[in-house]
Amino acid sequence: MPMNPEDRKQFEQSLLEPWDPDEALKGLVLQSQVEGEDETTQANRILREAAPMAAQAVVHIAKYARSDSLRFQAAKYVIERNLGTVNNESSTSPKSETSPLEQLLGAVVKDVEDYANNGGNHNDA
Repeated sequence: MPMNPEDRKQFEQSLLEPWDPDEALKGLVLQSQVEGEDETTQANRILREAAPMAAQAVVHIAKYARSDSLRFQAAKYVIERNLGTVNNESSTSPKSETSPLEQLLGAVVKDVEDYANNGGNHNDA
């Protein structure tokens, strides 16, 4: 749902103001009292609401970070969150139940990890 112009203006102004954690906490306490949320429910709601922005930030880092290592770590995180962690034995096993795409991505991740762990020196042996 798009933000109405007044809410957008307030939101944009809030980005320019320094963040005061004590004030933020007071706001959360008040909101909790008004809405009747316990702290855990409130924290889960905040994280759920921030998830799309956080996912976009990780993808942005994977695409545009200046550091190769940081781009790799972000890309690896995205792959593992979507396909799971790669088991080195299953990625080369003919009996593997993983899809060809998962096998390919697993092999690429393994090669890049090996390359990164060897200080950028490729070692086929």
